[in-house]
Amino acid sequence: MARTPDRDDPLAGSRRLLRTLRERNGAPYSDGPALAGAVEIALYRLSPRQREIVRRYDLGGERASDVQRELALSARQFFRDRRRALECLNRHIFVGELDSCQPAEAFTESRSVAFCGGEAMAGRSLARTLAQSGDATCLGLLQQIAQEASDPVERADTLLELAETAIDYDDERTPLRATSAVSCLLRNGEYARAIADWLLGRVAGVEAKIAKTRHESAAQYECAVSLLQRSVATEPALREPRVALARVLGDSALFELNLGNFVASRSASTQAVALIGTLDQAKRPKMLEILGAHAMIEATSSGRARAAAAEAAGLLRHASEAGWSSTASWLGALVVGLNCIGADYAEAIQWYWKIAPLAASVARPGDSSSLLMQAAHAYTMTGRPREALSILCYVKPGRGCPREAVPDWHVFAAAALDRLGKNRAALRESSEALAGYAAQGNERRMADAHRLIAASQAKLGHPRDAHVHLSEARRMTERYGSPYALMRQLASEALILKSPYLKREATEFTHLLKSLAQS
Repeated sequence: MARTPDRDDPLAGSRRLLRTLRERNGAPYSDGPALAGAVEIALYRLSPRQREIVRRYDLGGERASDVQRELALSARQFFRDRRRALECLNRHIFVGELDSCQPAEAFTESRSVAFCGGEAMAGRSLARTLAQSGDATCLGLLQQIAQEASDPVERADTLLELAETAIDYDDERTPLRATSAVSCLLRNGEYARAIADWLLGRVAGVEAKIAKTRHESAAQYECAVSLLQRSVATEPALREPRVALARVLGDSALFELNLGNFVASRSASTQAVALIGTLDQAKRPKMLEILGAHAMIEATSSGRARAAAAEAAGLLRHASEAGWSSTASWLGALVVGLNCIGADYAEAIQWYWKIAPLAASVARPGDSSSLLMQAAHAYTMTGRPREALSILCYVKPGRGCPREAVPDWHVFAAAALDRLGKNRAALRESSEALAGYAAQGNERRMADAHRLIAASQAKLGHPRDAHVHLSEARRMTERYGSPYALMRQLASEALILKSPYLKREATEFTHLLKSLAQS
């Protein structure tokens, strides 16, 4: 039977990528070292036999008959395994949309939706300053400005800014009331097509962030992106729709990353960064956060954590110099987390102590909890779990920990308790984390909880329960886990199953990640 043409082959991109890497044989190529690192990482998601086939046949250029003979495989089994391997690589590496995604062309003209008077603009500037200083009174000020606005578009825009800001302050009711009011304004008035799509797209973006299920969030993000793209296409010279589209793409990228959809996350993030390049607001607070998140997403895909940490540190300096304190706190938590990813735990702790005084007074609730949890992780990994638990006490559930981050808190607490040898307490915390992630539908993070439960059950002398949870952790990690979750999974399997082979594999993969992190 004739071979399917490349244009009809869903795996053609993976085949071309592997062929390019084989032909380059370590030489520089257009995507830099990041893509090679992503391929090396993804190979460990394959079974050992599939990994050997790809390394020898696709990357090493050996003849299929030679590899079949060495591995004692029939030709049918060889190509069946190879196809399954390519399907896995395609899912975790190949970004179909990105191959055709070029940076947006710069606009020669950029207009604003000029409706906001001087007094209202001054009030909104004050509200943004208060928001950046961690002062929640900014919400009341924005609400007052919206009530006093006579222009319906100005009122809708202010209400949506109120909703977006309220989410940063872990306020769930205000966004619901604000988006409801905007929807009412849109139903009862007549608006230009580009303006209506801009406002509706922002409403969908807010609803995506406050939705109760991940399916609702995904649908709302898709709707928001579609509406804002249509608004940009209708009035390309308007700046506000492009700003809103960049924000929604950035939020969507973090949403997909949290669920373990790395390809979709990188695609949305790359589009957001390309769009920011066309704006005159590239160094504004939200844009800095999007650029920092993009560095983190690239590091998660390629393993190059040190380069990402350096980039985020540069963005942090700019935010600090500009006086954007909340954004600086967010970026500071990101720098700490990236150093943890790269296993530079001492560096992460140093950054924590640099950022902590600022975050204590001006950080938004989510940023403060993220910084403290990342610092706790660094202390746990350096053998100081008591200090980790002490830090976590500052942001307990019900005392400063945002609702969405409660399962994360239980995971970090479980890891510290496990290091202390308090296995029953660790089991209790990791079980709480599993229940929380299950309620969120977050299988990527459920894998971490299953892995911690397995470790506690093994230490408590319950091998059957440990194997059940370890198997679930493996299934979810292979599909949704980050490279670092995969490393922890391999290490846990080696320890619990007492397998010399798994220990060698975990050691090999750990060395690979450390090498990539320093590159």
